[in-house]
Amino acid sequence: MSVPDPSAPALRILVLEDDPVFASLITTFLVRNTAPRLSCQVTGTLAEALAVSPDAVDLVLSDLNVPDSGGTETVRALMARFKRPVVVLTGTDTLEQAQQAMAAGAQDYLIKGVDKRRHIVNAVVFALERYQVTEKLAQSEARFRDFAEVAGDWFWESDPEHRFIWVSDRVRQCLGVAPEQLLGRTRRDIAAPEIDPVRLAWLDEQMAQHLPFKDFLYQVAFAPGRHLRVSGKPVFSAQGVFLGYRGVASDITDEHQSHQLALRMLAILNDSIDALPVGLMVFDAEDRLVIANERTATFLPGSAEGLVPGHTFLELLRTCAATGHFTQARDRLETWCREWRETKLKATTPVHEPVAGGATLVFTRHPTATGGTVRTVEWGH
Repeated sequence: MSVPDPSAPALRILVLEDDPVFASLITTFLVRNTAPRLSCQVTGTLAEALAVSPDAVDLVLSDLNVPDSGGTETVRALMARFKRPVVVLTGTDTLEQAQQAMAAGAQDYLIKGVDKRRHIVNAVVFALERYQVTEKLAQSEARFRDFAEVAGDWFWESDPEHRFIWVSDRVRQCLGVAPEQLLGRTRRDIAAPEIDPVRLAWLDEQMAQHLPFKDFLYQVAFAPGRHLRVSGKPVFSAQGVFLGYRGVASDITDEHQSHQLALRMLAILNDSIDALPVGLMVFDAEDRLVIANERTATFLPGSAEGLVPGHTFLELLRTCAATGHFTQARDRLETWCREWRETKLKATTPVHEPVAGGATLVFTRHPTATGGTVRTVEWGH
């Protein structure tokens, strides 16, 4: 048993017992001999007991037969009213009656005159501890369900043959299908025809080897146009026997559509900047390349290696200068790079740079509102 907290409030026991002498004996012993502090309230009839507020009761210790009730009906009435653990302490010593009381919800069944007072104390304490553990578990499960619902996820479980044996009810809200419609079916049974067979074969292989999988994307036949993301973890018995999978799934249709829209917009952007007659480069606030059009490479031969997102503008210039393209950088590369860094990099007017063959490149800098830079390069006239 857990170590009691002396500062914790006393646990409240409702005693239903019509024999006042026995009630006094048992309550006195409980209060004096239990590790958690207890307070007892005695009632002599079921009606009196049911009049007590459920908020004032942590456990019910009840005789089975009282003046206005008898047998399992007493247990059922107390369970329905208080929804707290009920421990039966009665003079009825029959196996059938004990089984019926336990089936009705009693936590324990004790016999007056047979079970010692210490046994009664232990039964009360254990019943309270079981209830507290059960309540904490229920609260934890409810908290987990709340988080899952906010996240838009649902849960599933499959058997060793990968057939669904349980699906949480949230799938009904997310995909419009009842959980029972999925039971007994495999993921292949519900996959949409357009799913990539190579990817589906990969998932089959993972599951055949009883390996975990994460963020697998697929579509299902019963929800056209919806895109799902699923993760699963294999489950094994204590003896290492494979029992199936447990996992989580999410409807990511909105996310997928947003991603597809972003890809289309990026394609339009790339097509648009590639149509420009000048070289165009976009740099972030740290002067690292974000995007460049294809024409940039025609102005800066040998720069293909530098035209990679993440490189700085100076790194790009150095790569190009190393080919001998910039005439003023020949035999003085470090000095030329320093001049760019100190005087030309942040220039507010176009920078003219002589190149091989007698031509001139014109670099123009355009600051952005977010601290980045758009740079253009073209032939000088």
